[in-house]
Amino acid sequence: MHPILEQMIYYFIVFILAWFIVGLIMKGFMLSYIRVRLSFGRLILVKVRALPQDYYKVGKVEDGFLIFKDNSKVDKMISIHRDQIYRCLGINQVDFDSETAGLGNYDFSVVEGYDAEKHSNLYTRALYKPSLEDPTKDFKIVKLLLVIIIIVNIFLGVMIFVMSKKLPAAATV
Repeated sequence: MHPILEQMIYYFIVFILAWFIVGLIMKGFMLSYIRVRLSFGRLILVKVRALPQDYYKVGKVEDGFLIFKDNSKVDKMISIHRDQIYRCLGINQVDFDSETAGLGNYDFSVVEGYDAEKHSNLYTRALYKPSLEDPTKDFKIVKLLLVIIIIVNIFLGVMIFVMSKKLPAAATV
């Protein structure tokens, strides 16, 4: 193999290993940062302050709500004000506290958040909840249907038996 080609392959391997190590050390910051940087202001970097460790996610602001997915792949939807967004490293960034479900301010205090997605799901569940009827009523209907099916089967069995007795012996196999 040509020495220049070998050297290019070695540099490529070192570059990939360095990229992987930096990605591990920065806890997912680098890819999220690049994605937000390339969006030219449409996306926002969300630093989620969680109990075991902090992590970074990409979110967007729509109609006054910050929308992003956390590590549990659940959509979070939180109302946001213009003063909670700050510039850092040339991108828009916001701090989110996962315990209180609120956004952080400049003085590192946390404003309790209202998770509209969670409450919307609760409203939907309350709207479609089952009515408070007697649960044994359905069981009684199922038992009645089973009894009717058994009676019809017995009747058909008796009819087939009687009809088979009336057939001549040559017709039976």
